[in-house]
Amino acid sequence: MKKAPSRFGKRRAVVLVAVQLLLIGHVVWWLASGNTITPLEPSEGMSFAKEGVVNAGLILLSVAVLATLIFGRYFCGWGCHLLLLQDFCRWLLLRVGIRPRPFRSRLLRLIPIVAFLYMFLWPILVRLFLGNSAPALTLQLTTNSFWATFPGPLESILTLVVAGFVVVYLLGSKAYCTYACPYGAILGAVDNFAVGRIRVNDACQQCGKCTAACSSDVRVHEEVRDFGAVIDPNCMKTMDCIAACPNDALSFGFGKPAAFLKQRAEGRKSQIGVPTWPEEWLLLGAYAFGFFATHSLYGRFPFLLALGFGMMAAFGALTLKRLLQRRDLSFLGQHLKRKNVFTPRGWVYVLLIVCGTGLFGHSLWIQTHRWRRDSAFAATNFHRSLWLRGDFSAETISDEANAAMDHAVAEAVWLNAHGLVREDLNLFVIGWNDLFDGSLDGFETRMLEILVHRPNFGEVQMQYAYFLMNLQRFHDARLQLDAVSPRDPRYLDAQHSAIALQQRLGNEEDATQRAAALEALGF
Repeated sequence: MKKAPSRFGKRRAVVLVAVQLLLIGHVVWWLASGNTITPLEPSEGMSFAKEGVVNAGLILLSVAVLATLIFGRYFCGWGCHLLLLQDFCRWLLLRVGIRPRPFRSRLLRLIPIVAFLYMFLWPILVRLFLGNSAPALTLQLTTNSFWATFPGPLESILTLVVAGFVVVYLLGSKAYCTYACPYGAILGAVDNFAVGRIRVNDACQQCGKCTAACSSDVRVHEEVRDFGAVIDPNCMKTMDCIAACPNDALSFGFGKPAAFLKQRAEGRKSQIGVPTWPEEWLLLGAYAFGFFATHSLYGRFPFLLALGFGMMAAFGALTLKRLLQRRDLSFLGQHLKRKNVFTPRGWVYVLLIVCGTGLFGHSLWIQTHRWRRDSAFAATNFHRSLWLRGDFSAETISDEANAAMDHAVAEAVWLNAHGLVREDLNLFVIGWNDLFDGSLDGFETRMLEILVHRPNFGEVQMQYAYFLMNLQRFHDARLQLDAVSPRDPRYLDAQHSAIALQQRLGNEEDATQRAAALEALGF
């Protein structure tokens, strides 16, 4: 008698929803109290590589890695909010009659590994290359600036749409986990040494229903035939295959890790849908094109969103190549080309791919000018720091600094003219150029314009306050420093400056209260 396929699915859905409710409660607690546990996000573990900070995110990632050694890659299947989103998107697509088809690529599986190394190892390598000493280890389990490292609402929504609906529709149910997620990379690597995994008994008849039920796109029937267990690190232990088996042949159990299992049968691996090697290299190149065109675009698109755009670019490039070369092509049961003639749906795909390529191309063009602007502006750091310390004068500017500033402002003006989205950093560069030219009013006008558009821009508030202090406009400077969030550790210097300013103005009581408040916040 066939088991109900929903047995584990319903349990997993309940667990995943409960996890999301706990995360929402975490945010609500912070909003209500102003102080809470540091974000339970694996990405927060990057602070350890960069600054030696041990936070809740690093602890969560470490616990997930250790648990994976025992139970396998359970964390992804039963605790990840992004996986819940992908499952929900898959469920919606199935409800309207669309069954996402698994996409299989060999080279793109390397992307999550590279992403993990970039996030967690690259900062350490850079520090070693520069000869900098390792930062002192610090424990930071609470925070009052919970949202400081998260993207804005627009970027967050776009990430959910791309990583959820778009990627699931184009590349399959767990495509983001397979071809983008850096945390999945480390958990997948550790899964090879896990003692817990899906195993098979002699009742297996190779019916393939386990593979059909697997939402992680693992070829379960082939793996249990060849190894006696599922060894694919993309297996997230959702247990769908166990529920789908009509012969009770599959179960979760403990035994030899995948890394030590010997192949027991010479089965033939299915090559259906696997790209050719030229297509693999096309996929990798298009992925890189989409990623670099969008990573930090306009200072807004986060790393994980750019990985999603890379996947979209890869799909578009491969689809266009096959449309141009093949006589017949279908996608999700819909004909795009038949007998060498494009169908109306096929022309729509061509139009979307061409428009997407144009948009990515424009974005990469913008990115090139942003990199030039930032490089030139960075060359003026020393002279700008002199101004902020009150030691600046027009005579102290070197010819090299003037040339760098001219280059930076030219790029900023170009970006303002050709960019699709406003970027405050362009106005910031232009304002500093005014100051280099001796125009105090020009600098002040630019800073105020930025603050009208983005009133809580702490870096601008802080630098504008230092500018006002240099002009002896202490009251206005104090207003700017007061507006800087005391809960954001990135602008801690602004709080110390506010205390020093109050002392300078003879307001010792206010300075003492500010220092006490700062200490109470843990700074």
